[in-house]
Amino acid sequence: MNILFNHWLSLSVALAALAGVIVVVIALVRQRQDLAATADSIAQAAARSAANAARDAAAEAASEAATRESEKLTKPLARAHKDILQQFATLEQRQEELDTGFESLRKQQVQIAEQQQRLAEQQQRLSEAHKSLQARQDEVEEQTPESRFYQRAAKLVEKGASVEELMTECEIPRNEAELLISLHRS
Repeated sequence: MNILFNHWLSLSVALAALAGVIVVVIALVRQRQDLAATADSIAQAAARSAANAARDAAAEAASEAATRESEKLTKPLARAHKDILQQFATLEQRQEELDTGFESLRKQQVQIAEQQQRLAEQQQRLSEAHKSLQARQDEVEEQTPESRFYQRAAKLVEKGASVEELMTECEIPRNEAELLISLHRS
């Protein structure tokens, strides 16, 4: 039972650690989603800015200035997009590690359940054996000392003991020894 408790404790600690890691992964995924939404907003804002600048500029110089401004905004967005993709790849890797750890914990849980079943079966067998031994002990305790002498005498008669041997070994009178011999031999 102590082994079962030890395994249960380690399994509980491992499951708590796994829950903590899952919370961190969820927070990172949400952060990635927020960054992606921000990048999209910035990209949309940059696109609107570039479109407004192009419309407002009638001359080609104004058009070139708008293009350069658009390039300035696009480069940071491209870098942010690249960073977000790297974070997402890292999150996917951590998710795989968590899945592997969770599978390992599930296997340990199955093993503990099997051990618990075997211990319960063994406890049942020991309980039954204890009851049987207790019943036999009660029977032996109920026998009187005199009946034990007669049981011993009966065994000696079965082995072929004589009247004198019975009288000496079992401390019973001659007539009882003769009676026992005649009863067991007939």
